[in-house]
Amino acid sequence: MKAKTTIVILDTDVRRRARLTEVLSGDFTCLGGSSWPSVAHDIHNHTRIAFVVRMDDHSQARMKLAISAIRRVHRNQAIIAIVPTDYALLMRAAFRAGATDCVEQSISDYDLRRCIAQAIFVAGLADKQEKLSDWMVFARDQLSTEYTETTRALVAAVEAKDPYTRTHSMAVADLAAGIGQRLSLPDATLSALRTAALLHDIGKIGIPDAILTKPGRLSEMEFDEVRRHPETGAAILGHAKQFADVRPMILHHHEHFDGNGYPAGLAGDNIPIGARVLAMADALDAMLSPRSYKSAYSIERVIQEIHAAKGKQFDPHVADVTLAWLQQDPQAFQSSSPARASSYTV
Repeated sequence: MKAKTTIVILDTDVRRRARLTEVLSGDFTCLGGSSWPSVAHDIHNHTRIAFVVRMDDHSQARMKLAISAIRRVHRNQAIIAIVPTDYALLMRAAFRAGATDCVEQSISDYDLRRCIAQAIFVAGLADKQEKLSDWMVFARDQLSTEYTETTRALVAAVEAKDPYTRTHSMAVADLAAGIGQRLSLPDATLSALRTAALLHDIGKIGIPDAILTKPGRLSEMEFDEVRRHPETGAAILGHAKQFADVRPMILHHHEHFDGNGYPAGLAGDNIPIGARVLAMADALDAMLSPRSYKSAYSIERVIQEIHAAKGKQFDPHVADVTLAWLQQDPQAFQSSSPARASSYTV
């Protein structure tokens, strides 16, 4: 029988620490302390370790210090930060310090155990990848098995937070690949584009659930939080060399061809071609898919919307190629078609 993973719970509140130990002890071996130094010497004999960190409420400095100290010693272990509900600043601070995942204190016991198990899985893949010398050459012709599993885990992480966009990333990947092929993009660019499409919303991990799943219109402040997700996503992938070609596409997939997008306000050919294709595929799937607040658009309306945004939101050439595809093979874009259904696997 495989030994249980050791969970090291760091929490300045003794009662909260005891509560977390009670919740997690059925699935994991639990150790605890109020700070990193208080437990550092007790875990040398443990090979399978993950860390759950919760410091004083709203203390960015204490949270960052604890996570950074752990990360320096345990380079590839999972670190899950628990932060106060709706406190995005602390969540971003935790990610910058090296947290694998962040969850809000209102999370259910079941979801907390699931998030910890998922973070351990992702961390295990990262550890294996580091030991594979040939894996460091980013997929030229096709994604390796390890790379695919890592991508799937990251996609699952963001989709677990947002039930309204399940399968969205995978559908966007197929649409982006189809547009890219019709643009005759090089194979290496197509490979990076598909991965970027799968991971384009990974930055939404840093958005509070209350904003991400809000059914009504977002306030300006809430929308500002959402608009940070391309930068957060690029930062999450920033320490992995194999994603070097992917990060610019993710960072700039909300730029507009006329310069009115975000985060950098790039325009025209200054926007990476992969990001321009990804922007089209992302918008295309959003229009074709039903959401809690709208029905799926008809093909005729999608064509009208793309024509209206051509040269503004969308690269004119990318728009023309997409329009030609829509007009030549409209059945491929129906939700029940094999082409659309095939989008739901990585």
